[in-house]
Amino acid sequence: MADVYVVDDHAEVLQQVALVLEPAGHDVWRFLDPGEFVRHVRPREPGALVLDLRLPGMSGLEVESALRASGIKTPVVFLCDHSGPAEIIAAMKADAVDVLLKPFAADDLRAAVEAALLRDRQRIKNDAAIRAIRAKRELLSGREHDAFQLLVRGYSNKEMAAELDVKPDTAKKYRAAILAKFEVSTLAQLLAFLNAPAGQ
Repeated sequence: MADVYVVDDHAEVLQQVALVLEPAGHDVWRFLDPGEFVRHVRPREPGALVLDLRLPGMSGLEVESALRASGIKTPVVFLCDHSGPAEIIAAMKADAVDVLLKPFAADDLRAAVEAALLRDRQRIKNDAAIRAIRAKRELLSGREHDAFQLLVRGYSNKEMAAELDVKPDTAKKYRAAILAKFEVSTLAQLLAFLNAPAGQ
């Protein structure tokens, strides 16, 4: 269950999208005016946006660009009827989840929206993991941060000591402090934690 936002200047299309998605438990928010949507709506997460490529006042691509400029990353499924290949290619380059031709098949719309929601959930998890990494790195002292850079590159305690011009026991203490602040017990666990965003 999630919020799905639909922007299309035809009321019947808004109704068709709602009839397809609401039985799946999604809340469908409908907008005829793209300008009103851009000015007033801040989509909740996770969410998906079903957006007509050709709209009065501003195109679907302009709507998508305006959202990205304001920091909104909601994944987009574009709808089009008379769009040419150039517009469709531009939509895919804008990182659209899919481009569906009208009249769309219900199964195609459901699949595209579920793919968009999955992408948004993964992005949210990824962003949370990155924030967690940054927060823990901020706990490191200056010298611990220097040691951290070497530790994640595979340096041993002895190699770290030589590089940092400290005693091996001091390098060992840096290593222990880094692992403690990242709340892990081993280097393997630390690397897994740091690589989590890339793997999601």
